[in-house]
Amino acid sequence: MPGALVSNAGHSSREWDALGGVLEQAVRAKARIDLVIYPYHAQLLFLLEKAGKRALFDAWKALLAERLATLQRDHPTARVALWDFSGYGARQCEAIPAKGDRNTNTEWYWEGGHFKEALGHLMFARMLAPVGAVGGAPSPEGETFGFALTAANLDANNARMARERAACVAANPALFAQ
Repeated sequence: MPGALVSNAGHSSREWDALGGVLEQAVRAKARIDLVIYPYHAQLLFLLEKAGKRALFDAWKALLAERLATLQRDHPTARVALWDFSGYGARQCEAIPAKGDRNTNTEWYWEGGHFKEALGHLMFARMLAPVGAVGGAPSPEGETFGFALTAANLDANNARMARERAACVAANPALFAQ
């Protein structure tokens, strides 16, 4: 089926099976597993919406969360985490300079498709924070960058993204008009 993540018949695909193999091998090696969902800029997420692919993106996140929940259930001592850095938070909602603007400096993104080293450092700080610590530097609005996504908190993550989107549209409507 076009646009599907897995085949209808087996609820899998060659790619999902390969991911499962890598995860199983990592668990057997007692490796720590941190899967990361890219910190897409608000403009790219908006393009996903306009293309009608946002539901597919959310379904992909749910499949990843379920895959890790199964892995954790089958291997209780495994150290696995899924980090969702996507969203419309203050960092992802950063204004992107107009085409040809060579003078405006941005803090988090080079342009809508590529984030800067500083954002990568925040991602690592969030993922490597001690268990129970907030991790990651809060934005000026008090948000914490990075969401530890599980099969149990998918709705909370979607609610977070909706709140962030509303705030981003209000703060920077030009991003959604470009």
